[in-house]
Amino acid sequence: MLDQIRGYIFWICGGVVLIGVIAYIFAITGSGTSFFGDSNGTLEPTNFKALNFSLSENGYLLCSKDICPNAKANGQLANFPGDIRRLRLILADFADDNPTIRFRSFNPVTNQFEFSERSPGHPLPAVISIKLIEVANKKTEMAIYTYQPIGDSSLDDHKNRINRWLRLISNRLVRFTNQAN
Repeated sequence: MLDQIRGYIFWICGGVVLIGVIAYIFAITGSGTSFFGDSNGTLEPTNFKALNFSLSENGYLLCSKDICPNAKANGQLANFPGDIRRLRLILADFADDNPTIRFRSFNPVTNQFEFSERSPGHPLPAVISIKLIEVANKKTEMAIYTYQPIGDSSLDDHKNRINRWLRLISNRLVRFTNQAN
C-alpha cells in the first residue's frame, strides 16, 4: 500500500516538473508571448476622440469638446507659448530626466505621447496621455489625461499629478526660452 502511494506521488511530482519545463521552454522560445504577456504591456494609447470620461470616474482630464467630444473634462486645454516642436522636445527631455516616469509611446502624426509614472507612496503606476495641438501665433495646446488602470487612487492624486507636470513643463519651457535668447 505504501509503495503504491509512493508511486503515485512520484508520477505526480514528475508530471508537475515536466509541465514546468514545457512552460519554461514555451516562454523562452517566444511562443508564449501572448500567453504570458509582453514587456510593453497591453494598454492601448488613449483615443481622445473616442474617450468616454465622466467626472465621477477615477482620473483627471484637461481637454476641449473639439478634441474629446464624448468626455466631460475636469478643465480646459493647457496653453503654452512656442511652437509644437519645442514643446515636444521639452516633454521628451522632462520624461527622460525623471526616474519615476517611463516613456511608453509617441505617435508623430497625432503628436501624442503615452507615459507611465510610479509616484512615491503608490505601488502601482498611473498612465499619462498627452496630445499636443498646434494653434495660431506659435502657440501649442495640450490635452492631458491621467488615470490608474489598477489599484487605488483619488481625484486629488490625479489632479496633483497633472498640476505638477504642467508646472514642471512650464518651468522647463521658460528655461529653454531664456537659454535660446
